[in-house]
Formats: sequence, structure tokens, C-alpha cells
Amino acid sequence: MCALHVEQSSDPLLFAIQQLIQGLSVSAETVVEALLAAIECAPSEQTAAFLALLEATHPTAETVAAMTLALRKQMIRVSCDQPVLDIVGTGGDGSNTVNISTAAALVASTCGAPTVKHGNRAVSSRCGSADFIEALKIPMASDPKAIRKQLDEHRFAFCFAPLFHPALRKLTSARKGLGVRTVINLMGPLLNPAGAQYLLLGVGDPANVRIVAEVVTLIGVQRAYVFHSCGLDELSGLGTAEGYLIEGDLMTEQKLVPEQCGIGACSLEALAGGDAETNKQLVLQALGEYHSPISDVIAFNAGMGLHLSGHANTIIEGVEQARNAMETGAVLAHIDHMCRLYAADLTAGESIS
Repeated sequence: MCALHVEQSSDPLLFAIQQLIQGLSVSAETVVEALLAAIECAPSEQTAAFLALLEATHPTAETVAAMTLALRKQMIRVSCDQPVLDIVGTGGDGSNTVNISTAAALVASTCGAPTVKHGNRAVSSRCGSADFIEALKIPMASDPKAIRKQLDEHRFAFCFAPLFHPALRKLTSARKGLGVRTVINLMGPLLNPAGAQYLLLGVGDPANVRIVAEVVTLIGVQRAYVFHSCGLDELSGLGTAEGYLIEGDLMTEQKLVPEQCGIGACSLEALAGGDAETNKQLVLQALGEYHSPISDVIAFNAGMGLHLSGHANTIIEGVEQARNAMETGAVLAHIDHMCRLYAADLTAGESIS
């Protein structure tokens, strides 16, 4: 029996699926055309098949970068007057820690780094970054103008991913039905609507660190650190982080030893979180402390973010800035001020229910 042949021009998605099933090499251009076709009108079963087959072939950095740039063209962009920082992870490490990266982003912004945190609600964990921000009662703006206003006034804004990625929303059904992580999960942290030029990016699976670092190099940032740390997509006191420092198109292997950065050893249990309310209480307590396992790991991530964005000359200096901001109450005051100001300004239509 002859195999069905599909012309790329007539159906790019089915063409890519056919090529992948046959084990043929598929170009980045073909993959991007298939992705755009899936977003446009494809049945979720075909989209799921495409994503699963693509995942099984282990796409190259060039292909993932091309997909990322294509999705960036589809997103609602936020224009910023200056480069911004994002502290983010791919997720999928299964650790269920408190919301370390979001807390670190708040600390970094307190210390002077313009920060746009990009995130979503919980999928595999009990508390996503959006759930945590909502528990803190920091309003989430729904449009670029409101994001810029928050950033200008407090150096911090939160982009709730579904509101800025209408194209990705069209893939939701297929991704949920598939039930496994795909290349889309690796791309998520690279789709910040504000185009973060400073990036602290943790990768949940150590096998994916290098390809994510290569993708970051290809899509272009000013400075980034892409890493995995002892089972986590966060810097922590559990052990050495291994990854790549990226400066423009230069990628250099780099390890971060917690003790050399002023961070004490800790256990995974000491960083454990729960639901949004539990995480809020644990983080707010840590943000008022100088030394505790949770405050240490927040300071570690915030300090590296400050260093990457040029607000600290060294990681140790960044960690000390973060600790001082927490110990003096500056971070808690920063959060309180944002809550009071934006609660008065935002209308019901500009917040997330």
C-alpha cells in the first residue's frame, strides 16, 4: 500500500506530521509553518500528534528558536523604555517549593531592577506564579498600557500569560489532552511580552539546559544565566547550579556554588510550599528575615538577577543587597505600596478574577 502524500502548501501541519512519522529530517521552516497552521484552525488531535512527534525527535536549538520567534510575533507586546529582568523557570521539577522566582523578582525590583514577571496559574504544582501574585493582592493588569504604568511606578509588573498569548490559548486543548510536557514548555519562559533582556532561567530537566541556553543565545538577550540546580529550576542551597552564562552571542559554561555566594546549605523540605495562601504566608515571613532557608534562596535568585541586570557588580553583592532589602522591611513596604496604589487605580475589567 502506498503511503498518503500530503503537499506542504496544501496542509503544512499534516505535511510535517507525515515527515515526522517517516523519520525524515524536518526543517525549522517546516516546523514553524506547521505550528502556525495548528494555531490557525487545526483539530486538537492533529496538533497533539504534531507536538508529540516533534518532542520525540528532539528538535534542534535552531528549530526551537524559530518556533519561539514565531510565537513572539503572535503575542501582545509590551513596549518598555528600558531593558527589563525576568526570573523564571520552565517548571516540571516536581519539587512543590514556595514561589521562589516570583518572590525573587519582587526583591530585585525593590533593589532597583526593572522587572516584568511573566507567569501563569498552577498546572502541575499547587500554586503558580499568578496564584501567588493574586494571594499577595498585587493586581494583574490586562493590557500593555497598565503594565507600563506599573513598571514605571514600581519597577515591577506581572504579565498573566493567557492574556498576552492568544495564539498559545488555541493550543491549550491539545496540550492538556496530550498530558505530557512538550517543547512548548521550554519556550514559555522565552515569551515574556516585555522582551526581557536580562534573564535568570532555571530548567527543570538537566538534559534540556544546553539546548535552552543555545536557544536563548539565538533569539538574543543582553545577559542571561540558564541552569539546573540539584533537581530544581531555582538557585538554592541544595547544591551547585550548573549552566551557561550568556552575554550577547557568547555562551560560557558556569557553575554557581551556594557557599561561595554566601548561601548556606538547606534541605528540599525546608523550601516546601503548599497552596497559594500557605506560600503567601511562608514567603512574607521570609521577606522580613535576614537568614532562613527560604529567605536565603530568595536572596540567591534575586542577587543573581541583580548581577545579570547590572545592578550589582558581583553575585555576592547582589545577595547582600537582597538580604538588606528584606531585613530592613523595604520589600514588604514595596509590596504593600503596590497593593494599595493599584487597588485604587485598577477597574474591575483590568484585574484577573
